[in-house]
Amino acid sequence: MFLHKPVSVLVCLWAFLLFATPASAQFRFFSKVFSKTKNKPKPIPTYKPEQLREDFAIFRKSLEEAHPGLYRYTSVKTFNARFDSVSATLNRPMTEQEFYAGLQLLVSQIRCGHTKLIAPKREQEMYPYFTDQLFPLEPYFSDGKAYVLNTFSDSVKVPLNAEIIAINGQKTDKVVQMLLPFVSAADGLNTASRYLHLGDNFSGYYAAFIEAKPSNEITFRTSEGKTKTVQIPAVKLEQIKQIKQREAAFKKLPELSLNFEEKTAAVLTVSTFAPAKTQDFEQFLEDAFERIKGSEVKNLIIDLRDNTGENSENGALLYRYLTDKPFKYYRLIKTNTNKRFTFMKYAHVPWYFAFYRRLLKTETDGTFKYVYHDNLKEQKPQPNPFTGNLYVLINGRTFGTAGEFAAVAFSNKRATFIGQKTAGAYQGNNSGKFVHVKLPNSKLELDIPLWAVYLAVDEKQNLNHGVIPQHIINPTTQELQTGHDSELKFTLDLIRK
Repeated sequence: MFLHKPVSVLVCLWAFLLFATPASAQFRFFSKVFSKTKNKPKPIPTYKPEQLREDFAIFRKSLEEAHPGLYRYTSVKTFNARFDSVSATLNRPMTEQEFYAGLQLLVSQIRCGHTKLIAPKREQEMYPYFTDQLFPLEPYFSDGKAYVLNTFSDSVKVPLNAEIIAINGQKTDKVVQMLLPFVSAADGLNTASRYLHLGDNFSGYYAAFIEAKPSNEITFRTSEGKTKTVQIPAVKLEQIKQIKQREAAFKKLPELSLNFEEKTAAVLTVSTFAPAKTQDFEQFLEDAFERIKGSEVKNLIIDLRDNTGENSENGALLYRYLTDKPFKYYRLIKTNTNKRFTFMKYAHVPWYFAFYRRLLKTETDGTFKYVYHDNLKEQKPQPNPFTGNLYVLINGRTFGTAGEFAAVAFSNKRATFIGQKTAGAYQGNNSGKFVHVKLPNSKLELDIPLWAVYLAVDEKQNLNHGVIPQHIINPTTQELQTGHDSELKFTLDLIRK
């Protein structure tokens, strides 16, 4: 096991996080917990203090020099204190896993879903450690409780939809509060998206940041109100992958599709803005809106749930089919410097990076802006756009380009939104071009976005959050398991009324 401490220690940790103690106290606490861990796994490398300090100096320099949104949600003073507190603890040998945990806490504080820290030579990013002793349940968080959405082994004795009360003697809410600070899969203050991401990858987070055991004690409450405690064996990553691949194949739909519901509405599903080579996005939109026009339906539902983005120009293109007025999509793209990075010895950048830096325009505040992106231009509507009633389905995985599209449509009051808050921040994100930094000793990889994108939206709304739908619909575990689409049903009922 990796990090198994008495419940009192974990409660203390939860209190530190919940009541927002200074960063230095938080990291010192984590450092002490890691340093006292018993039965550390031998295969994980251990590094000397001088190696850790060298890696950390490069890590810090890379973020300060390159990340355009490092202080977008956290002040310079606070972040400097966090950096200094971590640096002060690197005075003893640490395992790669300990070091990874400390750096990941800092990465999560950036509150940027595009900034990633990746452990070296790992098969999957979200399962960095102990892939042979993973937690065998997939929880779904709803109304402050955790329910069993999926099991990864036939030997699991916990029924689906049961409420998970405790894990290995720790109350579930304490476990969750311990893990949430490590989750960085959303922009801004989007806590709901972090809960969703934590549920999707709970086994990986639990093994990396709490403990990995060959068997886990689970206390659960059934739908009949009966409470039981059982021991269930851990699973391997391969088992989790097989279950998730099987589910994905069962649920698989075309990445882009158009269907008509009861002759009252068209449903345009856009699960990505960068479809596979078998589908051309521009041609698909042209054909789809030609069909919509021919059908004469007055209601269009665009499904952006689970769409994590990709090609940003395609987001603006979609909106051009939905308005009859010229509009702005991006307001500004800023970056930190037009100089060569001082950490280039450890970095990988696009081959055209030297030429790109010459195109940056100096701003009065000492930053630089990029002015050649197509989304910065005034956008013109497509001929004969759809101007009927528009409904957009979103959830906590709606991110990147999908989040940008949702924000612009919301700001222009073009659509009614149904579902859950988006993972992408309403005002914009940090994305675009990236620099990849490999720390020389630990080999941890830090992926840093180089653009701070500011959307052309009403900045007074949804401050530091994603798009908040007018109609919030949270599906239950039963609905997710059976495929019952409560958001779509609600939208169709709304249209009928």
